[in-house]
Amino acid sequence: MSCDYAVWHTKSHLGNAQAERLYHALCEGDASGVMPSPAIAAFYNEITGLHPELVSVPESQSGKQEQCPWSAAMDRSQGHIIMCCVWSRADYVGDLVHKLARKHGLAMYDPQSEKISYPDDTAPSLLIRLWRALREEQSSQRDPWYVDVSIGLLFLLVAWFAFSGIADFEHGSGHSLLRWLYQLGGVEIAVGLPVLISLGFLFFGARKFVRAG
Repeated sequence: MSCDYAVWHTKSHLGNAQAERLYHALCEGDASGVMPSPAIAAFYNEITGLHPELVSVPESQSGKQEQCPWSAAMDRSQGHIIMCCVWSRADYVGDLVHKLARKHGLAMYDPQSEKISYPDDTAPSLLIRLWRALREEQSSQRDPWYVDVSIGLLFLLVAWFAFSGIADFEHGSGHSLLRWLYQLGGVEIAVGLPVLISLGFLFFGARKFVRAG
């Protein structure tokens, strides 16, 4: 039994459940769910430049896992690559695949955790746009309850991004502040703290709304 990782290129972002279905389809030889991309070839060339495939390793060095951590030949098309490695090198290979996938703009799927990650997950533009909107609302002297409720919803989004980015934090990537919170206290801090702050703002916003009414 091996530890497997996959990278691919699709037309749109997939959720974890969709990614799981696509992964199983690829394992069965159905690559209709991915799209050809030159990034796949670039990824393959770079990772095999570091660690050649089994067929390229001389028989005298086939047992050296530092040079060749693979347990089987890579399954690939123009739109995906599935890599199988030995368990003793699983953490290293996972970090390497994650790093190279981000470098080449590819999605990475981890069948062990059943989670998918994307290169742009570290830049939640929605949060940035919402924060700017809140600042505009504050400067225009909108009702105080609206500002509190909006900030509460903002922190709920932060908690959601933290929860969806746990796989990235475990690989040492992801949004720097959220990753720091995860390293500080795990899921309880990275997710729980924004939720707690959110509930506080929502509570005070609701109280101001009742008083204003």
